[in-house]
Amino acid sequence: MSRSKTLLPALVALLFATTLQAQSPQSFQWSASVTITPSLNCSVTRNLDYGTHFATEGNLLSSASNYAELMCTTDPGNAFNVSFVLPSSLTRVGGGGSVPISYGVFSARLFDGAASESQFDPSTGITGYVSGSGTLALSLGRDVRGDTDDAVTVHLAGAPTGSYSGFITVTLAIQ
Repeated sequence: MSRSKTLLPALVALLFATTLQAQSPQSFQWSASVTITPSLNCSVTRNLDYGTHFATEGNLLSSASNYAELMCTTDPGNAFNVSFVLPSSLTRVGGGGSVPISYGVFSARLFDGAASESQFDPSTGITGYVSGSGTLALSLGRDVRGDTDDAVTVHLAGAPTGSYSGFITVTLAIQ
């Protein structure tokens, strides 16, 4: 047998052994991530509607049956911030006048579904954390005591006849 025939298998074995020894194990990492955003679903369930009145009736107060309400669901534990844009008057439809509207210092209420209700001044808003089931009921003018501190008041004295309207804006931010 020739020397090349015996040398060739040895050379091939050495080449494979060197190649296998030259490869070292490598590790890789994959990242896994998720972002959870707070859920918020709201609907207006009541609007302030004072009905038809005479200017001579003076001041009209919201009541336990006439108030604005917003019902919301979100995740328990979320932080919230409630703020309002409160018009100082309702404008006559078609132009030509306005009637003043004012807000009692405790005319806003927040019920968080955990048997906890907070009354607050709508001009300052409120912050907190959602507890209970994640249900929020936000109302404005739900006057259960019959006083101006809880009420939203429309001042009719001296106003010309006509229909008056305006928008009260509430912002509910969830974090």
